[in-house]
Amino acid sequence: MRLSAVGLVVTLALAILVAPLATEAQPPTKVHRIGRLSGWSPSPDPHVEIFQQHLRDLGYVEGHTLVLELRYAEGRAERLLP
Repeated sequence: MRLSAVGLVVTLALAILVAPLATEAQPPTKVHRIGRLSGWSPSPDPHVEIFQQHLRDLGYVEGHTLVLELRYAEGRAERLLP
């Protein structure tokens, strides 16, 4: 009887010590997806680079909290149609 009481006390003590660790886990962050369609070729675009820098300044990390998808029609407008 005494051994089971000690086991119960140890189990309760461990549960009390471990419980706060489970509550400190952070919820998964949402990954935002931004798309850009361009009618031109994928040449270096200063507007896209400035946009990416502003997103970094706001704390977004490409590949972790943000996915930036760039699509180019390369002068063929029919590629922009669904």
